[in-house]
Amino acid sequence: MAYVKALRLELAHDELLRADPAERSVTQIALACGFTHMSKFARDFAARFGERPGAVLGRGYVRR
Repeated sequence: MAYVKALRLELAHDELLRADPAERSVTQIALACGFTHMSKFARDFAARFGERPGAVLGRGYVRR
């Protein structure tokens, strides 16, 4: 299960980077990646990546 959680965290990280913050929220992305407890998601995300999910949201977004 740790492997699956790691894959889902990586997916969430990638989605958060590319997301348009005006269109998608951290909660929407976390739910889409299979996380149902937002506080646990935020804690696991910060432990894995060293920053909160909200800090990553939209960082890599490129307006088309």
